[in-house]
Amino acid sequence: MSEQNTTDGTVALPRPKIAQLEEWVRDFQDQGHVIAGSIRVLQQDTEESDDVGLVVITMQNTSASIYLESTGPAEVMWQATLTERHEEETVRPVNLINLGAEIVVAGNLCAYLQERTFGEATSGEA
Repeated sequence: MSEQNTTDGTVALPRPKIAQLEEWVRDFQDQGHVIAGSIRVLQQDTEESDDVGLVVITMQNTSASIYLESTGPAEVMWQATLTERHEEETVRPVNLINLGAEIVVAGNLCAYLQERTFGEATSGEA
């Protein structure tokens, strides 16, 4: 991943490609992080490329999902979006604890993707 100069003089980082995101998600899981629900990398609708991905975590302890996506192209920062729910959900204490753990893992993955994005840019790897 290499840096690109923008017209205003700032440095833009290219957003990670789908295959790269799939590798990073595998690396994250190989480090022992447990995803209770399911996780997948999908194509993100963007004008800059057909090969930009986003990570979708379908949570096990609620009917919501979390989308992790990079912003850009001027500045690549990762953000998380918790999908909207249309009805209330009552859960037992253990399910609430497990839901909290799922959200923590999603937050850790989002931070990991941010770290890898900047790491790739500074190392000059593709």
